[in-house]
Amino acid sequence: MVSSIPILFSPTGTKVHWNNKGHFAVAGSTGSGKSTFLKYFVYQLSLHSSPCDELYILDYKNSSDWRYFRGHENYFSYDRCQEGFQKIYTEFEDRLGGRSDKENICYVVIEEFASFQASIRTKKERDELQYQLGQLLRLSRAVGNDGGFRLILCAQQLSANLFGGGTADRDNIGARLLLGGGATTEGRKMLFEISDEDILPTNSPTGKGYYQEQGGRIQKVLSPMIKNFDTLGSQRVIKMMDRSKSINRSHNVGLPPIGGSSALGEWKPSVGEMSGNNHT
Repeated sequence: MVSSIPILFSPTGTKVHWNNKGHFAVAGSTGSGKSTFLKYFVYQLSLHSSPCDELYILDYKNSSDWRYFRGHENYFSYDRCQEGFQKIYTEFEDRLGGRSDKENICYVVIEEFASFQASIRTKKERDELQYQLGQLLRLSRAVGNDGGFRLILCAQQLSANLFGGGTADRDNIGARLLLGGGATTEGRKMLFEISDEDILPTNSPTGKGYYQEQGGRIQKVLSPMIKNFDTLGSQRVIKMMDRSKSINRSHNVGLPPIGGSSALGEWKPSVGEMSGNNHT
């Protein structure tokens, strides 16, 4: 089972890894580079995850950033996001209740999570979704030995309102990334475990920001970009999404990680580039 996936770079060009035993949150204002990062993130998943792991993408705004996956059974946009979330939650309940013997990891990317919640018409439905989200955040990481579910939530701010008004469920998100500028002091406190005495700049250029994992040190990071995602990159991600078809038929788990190297080039920052703004 792969437990560490490279997703970012430090200002000096060193790879920053995510310990994928927990959930992940991405925050930042419009234009901060969140979608560019998520495209790189899912590409890295397709390279480094075990070949039995699955990927689902929920994209409420039906963004052109995810146009490559439209029509795929693991991609849900706009008014189908609730359907996708319920499909994932049903699988979670089946594993939790012993009705499924799957032990792989299911990665779930939810773009514009706040907009998705706001689109739900009734308070009853919204409360139910927040309850289910809390269940997933609390219990889903270890459903099936080292497998389970990994939620990757993306929003401008991770406010308590998205988690039913409390912070306990949000505290189950172990890895947190803030990109770009425009975050208020309160917004940064929502994402990171910081005190009033901590110094964290109010903004940074697009594609550059700050990362914290498991309440540890907040570090400066750069979000990479992928060359040729329109062709090779997206096809690699689609192959990962296609795994669900065979997995659901056979429940074939426990295979070794993917080996080999990528055919794609990736942007790598030069020393000192953190002070500039070359991310477009």
